[in-house]
Amino acid sequence: MLDLNALKKKIKKDHALALALWKTGNADARIFATMVADPQALDAATVEKWARESNFRALTDYVGGIAGASPDALSLAKQWAKSKDPKLRRTAGGIVVSRLRDGAEVPAPLLRSMLEDIEKRIHAEENWTRYSMMYGLIAIGSYEPSLTADAIAAARRIGKVEFDPGETACKMPDPVPYIHKTVAHLKKRGKAK
Repeated sequence: MLDLNALKKKIKKDHALALALWKTGNADARIFATMVADPQALDAATVEKWARESNFRALTDYVGGIAGASPDALSLAKQWAKSKDPKLRRTAGGIVVSRLRDGAEVPAPLLRSMLEDIEKRIHAEENWTRYSMMYGLIAIGSYEPSLTADAIAAARRIGKVEFDPGETACKMPDPVPYIHKTVAHLKKRGKAK
């Protein structure tokens, strides 16, 4: 990642290169493709292709992140939020989280719907999807003041969520203190809505 980040600083954006890198099928090349792609040049078909072809969770998260700044971001997130395909649901979550984190507009009805869906389905999802859903709940509660109390209430109703980090250092976050800490940090930095 250090090498990719250094290379990204030199290249900045090169959408043609991103498309060519994706076609290689190489994991590192595909991650780098998401780093140098021009989100304004990403059409819905390309985002969907990348989301469906993502074959590991980190790549799916990178695709969601770059797709969050694409012209079709909100329509894709709405469409995929309730998809039967877990990769598309995860990409939808990544789109929303990246938009919230970047201060971009996300309609409150979409966020409320996602929050309700997280509460309803989190315990039944597979391991890493539960992890992503928890971070989605945290992002909604942290970056959308009108839903902070709702996210905290949902987190309390959800309770403990089982998670197996495998051989990673990842931990399932405790959402309530995480939301409070993030909101306080944003206020301190003057970035709260």
